[in-house]
Amino acid sequence: MKKIIGVFIVTVFCLSFGYSQNPDKNSVGKYNYIRLPLKPLPKEYKSYVVEVSTASGDKYIRDIIMGGINVAGFQKSADGSFDFKVFIDEYPYETTKPEQKTSVKKYTKDGVEKTETYYYYVWSSSYKIKAVLYNQTNEPVYNKEFDLGGNHSTGEKGNPSDAYKEYGNMLGSNKQNAMKNGIGNLNSDLNNLYGYYPSWFTPDIYTIKAKKFDYSDFDQAFTLANEACQIVIGDENAVDAARGKFEEAIAIWNKALAEFNPEVKKARVDKDVAFAATFNIAISQLLMKQYNECVVTVEKCRELKKSGGGILELKNLAEDMQKRAAANAI
Repeated sequence: MKKIIGVFIVTVFCLSFGYSQNPDKNSVGKYNYIRLPLKPLPKEYKSYVVEVSTASGDKYIRDIIMGGINVAGFQKSADGSFDFKVFIDEYPYETTKPEQKTSVKKYTKDGVEKTETYYYYVWSSSYKIKAVLYNQTNEPVYNKEFDLGGNHSTGEKGNPSDAYKEYGNMLGSNKQNAMKNGIGNLNSDLNNLYGYYPSWFTPDIYTIKAKKFDYSDFDQAFTLANEACQIVIGDENAVDAARGKFEEAIAIWNKALAEFNPEVKKARVDKDVAFAATFNIAISQLLMKQYNECVVTVEKCRELKKSGGGILELKNLAEDMQKRAAANAI
């Protein structure tokens, strides 16, 4: 695995859901993993350089833009040697002439109808950055323009001078915010396509609260699955060391699912319990990196519960991991 550098920004969500009865959620910790790129660069690539052309030639702006680009899994070069280059062209920040607007509000006080006039300014801005990623032979493999302009307005003020003063204050901050958002969007896009991005989520494994029936088999499965989870939570690539325990737990959940009959409402394995067991299997498959199997199991979950409580998040995560694994021939 490539060395991870730069700022680690994680994408977080918790896979959990609610039940009317029986299932009990048990968090097994924080699972850290490297999100694979959708368009991986050649494996021999190790380093990159960022070059910036600014409309104003301002070194401060250039340094801000350069500092905001960090492609995870690659070393940002400082000595001039690199395997690929990200070139960013900053266009001029331009605005239209501000237009004064008024808003008249009526109200009644002491039985007398009165009016008050408020003033505000509106204007629009035009601002773009363009990014091109060149490979080792200087061929462009990524070319995207980000339009960061928009429409703006001050707040309503009791007199024109206060409104104009706010307009002046907003001009500088609008450009800074637009540049910050644009670089953030570009960095996210580059990492989505090419980076080896540190990410995490918190998986849950479910046991069943004992009421009328005995659910000690679910307790046994949880113990096995939790031990397996602790292995891969410590190292996402230690799947072989955890596989045996995961498979034992899955066998127990599958045995319970064999009892499920949707026509019998008060069975030991009712619809909620069947959903919990199926969800547990899907989580186990995900952590074993069996993405194709996980996607199939998630669809079985959705036959029992279409949405709500984390099932759609699990579906999206499993499909995303499946797609990225395929792109990387894993």
